[in-house]
Amino acid sequence: MVEYIEKLYLETSVFGFFDDPLEINRDKRDSVQLLFEQISEGFFHGICSALTYAEIGKGPNADVRMALIEKHGIRIAAPAVKDVLELGGRYIQDGVISPAHETDAQHVAAATLIRVDVLVSLNLRHIVKTWRERQFNAVNLKLGYPMIRIATPEEVVRYAE
Repeated sequence: MVEYIEKLYLETSVFGFFDDPLEINRDKRDSVQLLFEQISEGFFHGICSALTYAEIGKGPNADVRMALIEKHGIRIAAPAVKDVLELGGRYIQDGVISPAHETDAQHVAAATLIRVDVLVSLNLRHIVKTWRERQFNAVNLKLGYPMIRIATPEEVVRYAE
């Protein structure tokens, strides 16, 4: 029996917690580190977009976070920018997310266009919400795109039994 390996889109916030020093974020940091380990071990296919790559490159600890991509074999996918902007714009137009959070809409659009199984994020304000996931998927279905799951690293990683 061949086991299906889920494709995970890693949104920028996931990289930000990899080395977060705050004790209050220890559980998030631990689950992100475990997620990267499990991607390296082949439990998942890790994918990010050119958008994620660009955001990481402009943020703090850019060198360390960009090195995670190569070290863990994360693929950078580049869906057509025009398509990402159109679908992200449609999420905004349909009221799923506000225009002030256009980049977040573009992450969801990129993940949808790449056709990943799960968008993994720690952006709990604008992306990881059950009701918002339903709204993103309503737009996707209306436009003929597949549904997308949205989850935190804690919800995705596999813990030892």
